[in-house]
Amino acid sequence: VLNNNSKLVSYSPIIFRGTEDEPILIKSSDMSGQGLVILNAREQSELNHVIFQNLSLVQEGDWQLTSSVTFYESPVLISNSRFITNQVADDYLNIIRSEFMIDSSLFENSFADAVDIDFSSGKIINSSFLNVGTENNNGDGIDFSGSVVELENIIIKKQEADNEYR
Repeated sequence: VLNNNSKLVSYSPIIFRGTEDEPILIKSSDMSGQGLVILNAREQSELNHVIFQNLSLVQEGDWQLTSSVTFYESPVLISNSRFITNQVADDYLNIIRSEFMIDSSLFENSFADAVDIDFSSGKIINSSFLNVGTENNNGDGIDFSGSVVELENIIIKKQEADNEYR
């Protein structure tokens, strides 16, 4: 549990391997938890069966990132994971200058963009993006800048006022 403005910051790869029956939960119960940042990790991080919930953007003093989960110059494999409800952050997941794979994952109730890929290369497959851009914010399911990304079997839906996804 990340509360009281806490965050996880690593300069090494992380390996989080949960299971379908016992996923790893990274959440904020007081809505102040800032999230996860991996910086300049040379080797690949792995997130499998991880749930991120109720996180905010990462900041420290005058320093601030735009996302709840960031991989900067750090390759990552994300599978069977869920990114559910974040606060204030421009992006739930931001991958910058990294190789990546996102497979069989869910992004739901993202404040603005669900995934922002900057100057990176990789794949997003078998994943869903639901109710992106909450609180009258027009967010993108997937936002790319200077990247080469292969997409396969992607679902992007917005929940309307009548609670139906379109």
